[in-house]
Amino acid sequence: MSAPTPTRCQDSWAVFDYEAWMFHEMGELWLKRKARFEGQDLPVRNAIEESALLHARLLCEIILDDKWPDDIKLTDLLSGSDMAATRRDVDALRSHYGDGEPSTPRWTLNKLLAHPTKKRGTSHDYGPMEGRQLLRAPTERRGGRLVGAVMSVSRKRNDWPVPQVT
Repeated sequence: MSAPTPTRCQDSWAVFDYEAWMFHEMGELWLKRKARFEGQDLPVRNAIEESALLHARLLCEIILDDKWPDDIKLTDLLSGSDMAATRRDVDALRSHYGDGEPSTPRWTLNKLLAHPTKKRGTSHDYGPMEGRQLLRAPTERRGGRLVGAVMSVSRKRNDWPVPQVT
């Protein structure tokens, strides 16, 4: 998949496209090509892992949340009928991402990665989140829950290059 055209406009699809592209590319590096980075310094390995997770978190926030008036929401991207068509994938993502209870992927990303909370340490193994089918490698045939939701949403936009799953 090629990079979306850089833009500073307030186009919600442009932001979604960028986040989906970066999640795909960084997820590939982290989960599918992990062995290639084993010899890299720890900061490089951490940067790849954390980047994939931050882009995953942002996509989950776009697809699932509507907290703040200036946040991009799924309703900014899809019409009512398209929302209904993506409901199953969005509900599956919501179920796996969680509502912020401890040990859910949402709690883990918010408390241990994205915010400077007292729960954080100097390292964390995010591998167990793969088992919850949220962050499974973007190129796996079945994909993870986030990949399914992103692809379901992106298919509603005719000019978006849906990632090829092999």
